[in-house]
Amino acid sequence: MDELLRVSLLLSFVGLLVGVRAASGEARRRRVEWLALYTVAVSLGVGLTQWSAWPFAEYTLAAARPSVDTPVCLTHFYGATEAGREWRVDTYAWSPVFDSTLQTWFETVWPALPPAAQDRTLAFLASRAEAARARLQHGREIGFARILGAGHLPYWWLLPRHRDVPAEPLAALRAYRACRVPRTWWESEEPWQLQLVAEWHR
Repeated sequence: MDELLRVSLLLSFVGLLVGVRAASGEARRRRVEWLALYTVAVSLGVGLTQWSAWPFAEYTLAAARPSVDTPVCLTHFYGATEAGREWRVDTYAWSPVFDSTLQTWFETVWPALPPAAQDRTLAFLASRAEAARARLQHGREIGFARILGAGHLPYWWLLPRHRDVPAEPLAALRAYRACRVPRTWWESEEPWQLQLVAEWHR
């Protein structure tokens, strides 16, 4: 029943769009008003009920109360050469998937996968990391900038980039649980404390 309702909402939205496109003059203005009213009403409905119905999203907000003394933990991916040199995999290596989306998936879904599926996942991520390393090492762009160049718009302006890569190919991919306390980092630039979670070798 939920899926039928989602399909109905989508088809109604598309129908209204087609109606606007086909109309002209005063009729078009009225159809635009109906489209705007429909969009606002459905968006409010899914927002208040927290029930997602694409393309109308529930817009979940972060509900935690921040504290500068509470550790912040993320997943960081590092490549390593055969000689053991590590480097942080650039956040655009996973495009079009956002780095934060990959982190969330890795922390919530990956641990529940069978071992063989975990290995395949790490091998796939390693192939993406190596492709990104090779392009960056030759001075070429990756991610959104690969197509649009300097004209691309990053999805997060403060997203750290990691363009310094070795000339040697990736031989291992490591996933670390990286934690630090914001106050300590601000006062003394304490580095991330890394704990190895997973590792893949070529």
